[in-house]
Parts: sequence; structure tokens; C-alpha cells
Amino acid sequence: MLSKLLRNTARTPSFSFTHFSQTLLATHRRRGGRMAMLMIAVLLPGAACLSAAAQSFGSVPIGRISPVTGVEMIIPAVSGIGSIGVLTQGSENLDFVMAPGSTCKSGKYSKVSKCIVNVVFRPTAAGLRMGAVVLFSGPNNTGRQVATKLIQGNGTGPQVAFTPSPAKWIAPTVDGLSLNDREGLTMDGRGDLFISDQLGVVEVPAGGGTPIAIVPTASGLTLRNPSGLAVDGAGDLFILDHGCPVKS
Repeated sequence: MLSKLLRNTARTPSFSFTHFSQTLLATHRRRGGRMAMLMIAVLLPGAACLSAAAQSFGSVPIGRISPVTGVEMIIPAVSGIGSIGVLTQGSENLDFVMAPGSTCKSGKYSKVSKCIVNVVFRPTAAGLRMGAVVLFSGPNNTGRQVATKLIQGNGTGPQVAFTPSPAKWIAPTVDGLSLNDREGLTMDGRGDLFISDQLGVVEVPAGGGTPIAIVPTASGLTLRNPSGLAVDGAGDLFILDHGCPVKS
């Protein structure tokens, strides 16, 4: 769900981040110009311990389960852990699942600490599968991300493909406004669909439901012309907006 954008941190390995309290901005300046691409990820209500490199589980046949693998987590000092999530693009109990024997526990940590979360990979589909181990400050995967480690693996083997049903027109309306100039499209682990439009970003919940308008603000900047969209293993949404002004 994109609600994770409003309570989780975000990360990407291909940009150098500048950390502004509750925002991450990655910009690309054009020499002599005032316009630049702007990657915005909102951090509410706090920052997290990040690692851009995803830990790989290798290739596993569809329907099989990988050996148990320990994922090392680094907990910042003066932190409280309320719950541990093993997620596949933001959702639990899909391709990545927690295994017994983890040393990470809920509780208060007065100093920087290391612990292990045991995980197994059981791919549900062929190709790259992205996930994350997340230590949350609140119970039941709520609150801010205290620490996050991206994980990934590849599902291999034949997969049955069914002839799709007749095409269906998707025309979500939010606050009386309909899509005008679609630019980007992506989906999270739950099947929620995200569509970028010149007016903003719209989330269409899986299985129906009321579309939701996404209006993030970072360092006082709002979306001008959102285009590319991507969801990482933790379910965080990245929005590429190439219409924001940047001072030279």
C-alpha cells in the first residue's frame, strides 16, 4: 500500500542521497539551467538506518524453499523496536518469509547493536523478486522504519501463463478529477496499482476500492510533473518528477 510512503523511509542504489531531516532528495543538475530531475521520497515520521546494497538469495526454482539465510541488521542507538517485518515489495508472507532462530527482538536499545533475522526465499513467480527486512518502531509493522535491509532473489523454472481476460478500461477519478496525461505505471506486492499523471499520482487498490491521490511534499517542494514510478522491496514508492525547479 502507498500508505507506506507516508510512514516508511525509502532508498535507491543509483542516486547519491542528501538527507534533510524527514526527506531524501536526489537531484541531477543541468549546467547553466534551473530545471532538474528530482527524486522525492517522504520520510514520516523519522529516518532509518539504510543499506543500498540488496542481499541476494540467489536463484531458487518456483515452489521450492531456499536454505535459511541470516540477514544482519544494524540498530541505531537509543531506538525502540516494536515489530519485525519480512516483506515482498511491502507485503508479508509472499516470496520472503521469516524463519525461526532470529536474534533480533522487540525492545529498547541504548547503543548501536547488531542482530540477525533469519529468512527463507520461496519464489511465487519467475524472475527477480524484491523484498526487505524492516525493523519497525511500532507493533504489527507500524511506526517508522528503525532499520531496513533490502533483499532479493530470482525465481526460476517454467510458469503457466493463462490467456488474459478481455481488456478492462481503468479510469480512476479522485476528487472529481480524472487522469489527463498518464506517464508512469507500477505495482506493489499487494497488487495495488500506481499511475502517475501530470496532475499527480493515483493509487488504485487491488480488487477495487476508492482511488487515492498521492500528494507528497519534500523540503517545501510538491510534484510538478511526475513521470517514472518504482516500488522497492520494502514497499516504498519512488516518484521521478522532472518539473521541479532547482536553484543553481
